Formats: sequence, C-alpha cells, structure tokens
Amino acid sequence: MRVAIVDDNPADFGRLQEYAKRFEEESGEVIHTEIFSDGAQIAERYREKGRFDVILLDIEMKYLDGMNTAGQIRKLDEDVLIIFITNLAQFAVRGYEVGALDFVVKPVAYPAFSAKMYKAKRRLKSGQEKMLTVRSKSGLFRLSTRELIYIEVRNHSLIYHTTMGSYQCTGSLKAIEKELAGLAFAKCNSCYLVHLSYIEKVTNEWVLVAGNEKLQISGPKRKEFLQRLTDYYGGR
Repeated sequence: MRVAIVDDNPADFGRLQEYAKRFEEESGEVIHTEIFSDGAQIAERYREKGRFDVILLDIEMKYLDGMNTAGQIRKLDEDVLIIFITNLAQFAVRGYEVGALDFVVKPVAYPAFSAKMYKAKRRLKSGQEKMLTVRSKSGLFRLSTRELIYIEVRNHSLIYHTTMGSYQCTGSLKAIEKELAGLAFAKCNSCYLVHLSYIEKVTNEWVLVAGNEKLQISGPKRKEFLQRLTDYYGGR
C-alpha cells in the first residue's frame, strides 16, 4: 500500500509515520510511506511521478491547505483514498465534496488511525477487478466483478445482476462464492451473494442494493453478513 502523509507539523507527521509502521506489523500489509510538508509538494509529485493508494491529508496547512490540495489531486486521480486529519471535525464534512474516504481528529490515537487504515485496506481490496467467464444459453461472456451487483440462485440457475443488465446461466452459488473469495462479496441468505459496495440500506429483514431491489436477510446468515458489512465499511 502506497501511503502519502501530508502535514506541515513534524511531530504530527512523525506520529503518523510511526503509526503506519505499527499498522504494517499488525496487519501484515506492506506499507510504503512518503512525507510531504505542504499540499503543493504532493500535487507536484502527482504531476511528475503518479499516484498513491492512500493520502493522509492535514486540512489546516500554511501554504496550500488540505481541501484545495484534495481538489487538485482529484483532477489527477479519481481513485486515491483520502483520509483527512483535522483539529475540528466539522471541517472534515466538507471533505466528502472531494470524495474523501473518512477523517480522523487530532490528536490522532492509534486505534482511530488503525480503524481508518483497515477501512482503506478493505476498500482497496474490494476495488480489485476480477474477470469472470460465464456460460449462458446464448454463449460465453466476460463479466467484471466491478459491474456485478449481486448473484441470485433461482430454479437451479444463477442470475448475474450487473450494472449493464442481468444474465442467466448454469452453475452453483457455492462455486462462484469460492471464486470470489477475498473480494467484497457476502451472502445475505442462501440465495443471494451481494457486492458490498452496492448496498444502499440495511434493516433487520432486508438489504437494499443499487436499482432499489430488496434482498431478504435470513436469520442464519444475519450475524455473519452484518459482520462482513461492518468490516467493509468500518475497518476491522
């Protein structure tokens, strides 16, 4: 994981660098960090050498503040995960205007830092694309997991519900679940395997996914499914 720390306070970025090393040891994720003391530096670095996976970005800096820095970076990289570091939580709300993943309030404690980094790790992992080869009545087609909202079992067939439409084929949900292991998919009941990034609302009885479709959550699957969802959005 390539992580940029942008902060004009040496004590603060030193602490974040120490936390990044601790997180690496705890999580097993290899972390490569670069330090920037101003927003203009990382913006220039982006123009010359390319992207990071995660940016830990202080909002209040003397020259180019975090919000304007994020705006410049977003023009160069739509996918990088931005976590704002701030003294005042209300400032961080504006961060969602530039697609920030989250924020953490100073003084940063390690448990809060760790939670945000686990969240970033899972988001990066879920963003990994896998191509599936699916056999339907009309022939073979290739499907990206990024487009896959959920898979449904119906009358001994699999239906792939995607952002581009639905496709029916033969196969078993157990087999496709194994093929998608490690990506952001979870069963809400024995009939549905859902891409967690497409979930818009959850109640005790059902989950709402993109397209306003309600999928029932079964009692036996509820605890495991909600834990997977909590892990995906909240870190560990």
